[in-house]
Amino acid sequence: MKSEEEYRNAIARKASARIEKRKQRNRMITVACLVFVVCVVAAIPGWVTEKTKQEPAFGGFILTAYAAREEDEMIASDFMSDANAIILRPHAEVLLGAYSPLMSSAPGLPFRFNAESDCEIEVSADNGVLCSWDPENGAVTQYGKATTCERGEILCWSPLGDNEETVKNATITVTAIRKGQQIARQEITIVSNDAVFYSACMDDLQGLS
Repeated sequence: MKSEEEYRNAIARKASARIEKRKQRNRMITVACLVFVVCVVAAIPGWVTEKTKQEPAFGGFILTAYAAREEDEMIASDFMSDANAIILRPHAEVLLGAYSPLMSSAPGLPFRFNAESDCEIEVSADNGVLCSWDPENGAVTQYGKATTCERGEILCWSPLGDNEETVKNATITVTAIRKGQQIARQEITIVSNDAVFYSACMDDLQGLS
């Protein structure tokens, strides 16, 4: 009888030991979970701060056309000093003046490209060519149909096409690039009925990111 009681006690002790081990394991799991939760909670402020450190929103372009004072004013080397500098507004047409590669001493129609935010500016044209121009010494740098420019830089658009023919219409696309990513785009449409008198109209800003 005594041996049977000892046997029961042994079984009870083993069962109690198993229960205690299970409790210890559950306590360890609970502690690990609490540590994980604390780490996650502690990391949240840093994650939020990192999110708030993202690049500021793009403030928009400042695109300036140099408009003629009179409808038949020809763009010449002194045009920049006499022209009206007009900041383009969406859907507002601006008369650029008369331009002909054969009659004008300027290489094209000038525009100033700027932006409210820090970014690289890419300029492209589907017709004609882009160039830079120094009116003081007459130096011209040809860029073809696309180039990048500094904020506030002036570029000229020439209506000379691929076959040296004068084009009547063109779209200048201005793209803002930040850290290698395109973030915004805006287009200037240039039109002419006779390939002499040109006007420009800007479309709405398009966000790309």
